Amino acid sequence: PIPNDPLASDEFSALTLDDRMRSRWPAVMTAEVVSLGKINCQRLDWLSHARFLWESCPGDKANFNNCRNWAKRRGQSIKAGLGPSAGLLSDVNEGHGMTSLERTWARLDGKPVDRLPALPIFMTYAGNLIGQRYDDYCRDHRILVEGNLAMVERYGIDLLSCCCQPFSEAADCGAELEYYDNQPPSCRNHLLKEPADLLTLKRPDPHGGGLMTERIKAIELYKKTAGDTIPIQGWVEGPMAQASDLRGINEIMLETVTNPEFALDLMDWVTEMEIEFAQAQITAGANLIGIGDAAASLVNPTYYADEVAPREKKIVDAIHDAGARVRLHICGSIQGKYEAIKNLGVDLLDIDYLQTVAEVREGTGSTQCLSGNIDPVRGIKDSTPRQIRADFAKAHEEAGENFILAAGCEVPPETPEENVVAMFDYARSAS
Repeated sequence: PIPNDPLASDEFSALTLDDRMRSRWPAVMTAEVVSLGKINCQRLDWLSHARFLWESCPGDKANFNNCRNWAKRRGQSIKAGLGPSAGLLSDVNEGHGMTSLERTWARLDGKPVDRLPALPIFMTYAGNLIGQRYDDYCRDHRILVEGNLAMVERYGIDLLSCCCQPFSEAADCGAELEYYDNQPPSCRNHLLKEPADLLTLKRPDPHGGGLMTERIKAIELYKKTAGDTIPIQGWVEGPMAQASDLRGINEIMLETVTNPEFALDLMDWVTEMEIEFAQAQITAGANLIGIGDAAASLVNPTYYADEVAPREKKIVDAIHDAGARVRLHICGSIQGKYEAIKNLGVDLLDIDYLQTVAEVREGTGSTQCLSGNIDPVRGIKDSTPRQIRADFAKAHEEAGENFILAAGCEVPPETPEENVVAMFDYARSAS
């Protein structure tokens, strides 16, 4: 507990600091700049804001109570699925001169920015931040939106994301998922027991009421809440990843050799499904689409260049034609694949920790915007704030100006908050 905490006398008295930070009332930004004397409270969470008011005006209990009551109302509106207003999200950027959308787009276009855009992937961490089970976070778009808004409000992340698990499309095709309370789901059964099953597999309707629809609803709620102030990131699986989800990772990898025609037919089927899903998300309001193709890291560079990359390229081109930007995320090693990736024309390339930023920069050229490559476990969760800032400074130096802050993959839910803060501290200090 915090010594002399002004909240100690009310219903929060039994909460630890961690409980307070992860309470059902997420950290919020003030809708206007609050001035007390010469001090401006522009970006403080509501507990700090209340404490500041109390310490600055120790006899003015009304100020403190007004702040606390305002924060409770904000929390109740978020719990109801309403989220903060578009104006409030705009105020996150007040004083910086650029909104999150302006900042990110400028960086992707190779133009000057006021500070380094920060687009790390948070999934389970965001669910924990608002005290929600992750199975609910994956299945209820309102909870996913609440978690991501809380990330924006607490840390100033430049992103509202729909990335939460890789099986939405497979589930809507008919696969059964196994859910867990603090990690992404797994697939109980792969639909394609035999290659011939592809002939009868029906392509799901993105608006058919399943998990794909939940993602579209999340985007619609983001758009209603945030307008055009911040990147709204939809998500689709890449051809190799989704083929693995439908057939099984071992089976499809073997069949690239033993049954290559089927492997290509399946990836073609997947490509068309993902294009339709991406277009539906863009229509709903997504302005950035992530393509997750982790399984592409497991095929050799020749197969990737000849068979996987051309299908990824179709998805990339369709997304661009629909008016959105593209973020390519391939977990694992992409060594030997840099030339093929360079030719995809993606706006942002995520780099996992298995390759250095320097080698990816050399392989993809000076104009490709990069993000990464810090090891999410050893380099973020198990590291220290000072080392995290130093590691991002090194990655930034190797990448040059065309760089956006992100870890190599999802930031683990057990990451200490001071380490998360260190990531955003570096982004605010750099350009």
